[in-house]
Amino acid sequence: MAVSGGFVFCFDEVDAQLLDYSLKTHPSDLPFSGKYFLDVHSPAEHSVDALARHSSAVHLIAADSIEFSESAIAGHYGPKSILLFQDESIDEDSLLLLGRLNDLHRARSDALLIVSHNEQASRQLYLKLLKRGYEPEIANTCVRWTCAKHYVDDRRYVRMLFKLHCVKKEQGPTRMQALAWSRIGLFESPQTILADGMAAIPEDDLMESIKKNIESYQRKPSTFSRLDLNSNSSEKRTFLRSFLRRQGFPYQSIERFLETLVEKEHKND
Repeated sequence: MAVSGGFVFCFDEVDAQLLDYSLKTHPSDLPFSGKYFLDVHSPAEHSVDALARHSSAVHLIAADSIEFSESAIAGHYGPKSILLFQDESIDEDSLLLLGRLNDLHRARSDALLIVSHNEQASRQLYLKLLKRGYEPEIANTCVRWTCAKHYVDDRRYVRMLFKLHCVKKEQGPTRMQALAWSRIGLFESPQTILADGMAAIPEDDLMESIKKNIESYQRKPSTFSRLDLNSNSSEKRTFLRSFLRRQGFPYQSIERFLETLVEKEHKND
């Protein structure tokens, strides 16, 4: 299609690789007429901040008028700019290709800004990109890239939620897992991710969470008598075992915690 109006495309070699495009620097291999061709340049930096700033990205500018000089364009967009004038043309398929590359580059930039503020899970980030107007395929490709770069890690996210909800907020793993279920698992089973994430939680954190959950329960008004953790009552240990299982704590961690109670009982005796 003929170029009319102005178009700005911004992308780099990573975007081309993610979409399985092979972009050459030789004019004969590219869909553009005339002497201008695309030069895909690999970013010299690979940090989150550098990518978020579109570091070393290529800009392709289509302009109506020859009044836009190459030097002016390069001064605004950088030395890797390509200028197409009104009498040059680009076919529709090529324009769509460039649009996809541009969309993916913007999605990657948005994703990096999102994860720089808060830890994200894969499906959570995917849905946020959809809300920003990106097509499902672009959002999916973008999130897959963030996972490959470990900017997003569902198992890390599960461990973060455990510390937040089970240790700091004194809630059980069941509550945490319910929150995580809809946010994780874009590329894997959420059940597998939760199992792996829980298995990687340090035992000391589990013990601390169990203790805080029991203390939180003791502070709540109840028709039952308040639990005395120093009491050598087997009934109370049975109650605790049932209570902690309902909260979603692993069986082995519960048993280990109850063993510490038994040891305290023996010391008191």
